Amino acid sequence: MIRRGYTVITPSACAVEVVDTTKGFKISEVLATNPQGSWIEYETTDFLNEKSTINPKIGEVEKSNSVMFYLSRSIKDKPEQRIFVIGDADCLSVKELSTSRAGLNGANFSMITEMFRSLSYDEYPINTDRVRPPDDDLYISQDAMIWVKIGFIWLIPLAIMVWSIVFLIKRKRR
Repeated sequence: MIRRGYTVITPSACAVEVVDTTKGFKISEVLATNPQGSWIEYETTDFLNEKSTINPKIGEVEKSNSVMFYLSRSIKDKPEQRIFVIGDADCLSVKELSTSRAGLNGANFSMITEMFRSLSYDEYPINTDRVRPPDDDLYISQDAMIWVKIGFIWLIPLAIMVWSIVFLIKRKRR
């Protein structure tokens, strides 16, 4: 995506790192930050009022940090297990899909569709059709339709008005 000028926009991403490699997962890095201007901050806690600066004395290193991993492993007699671990769920939100930023060509929608494609074992798009229920039709004769019309246009509003008047009268008496 970088070669084509696209970016996955992760406004509040935090770095993710591999802690345990003994579970048999094949781990692939999917998203990472640029090496310039990216480090894990250990000192600053109030990012609104304080300016964060890199401090190599306490172990802060300016480097590319992983933001998203893809894990997969084979399980006996089952389909391959597939997992995405991402350090920013906001990049999957509808708000992020509809937000445009100057100078950035967001590729979040493409990332989401490819994630679903991978998780559904390349059976994408997912079929969400439902069987139509047998009782979803309503048949009313013309004679009955007159009474439905009278009910909705006159009787229900009249009942609401009478109930409101009775309610107001009772409330005034107290």
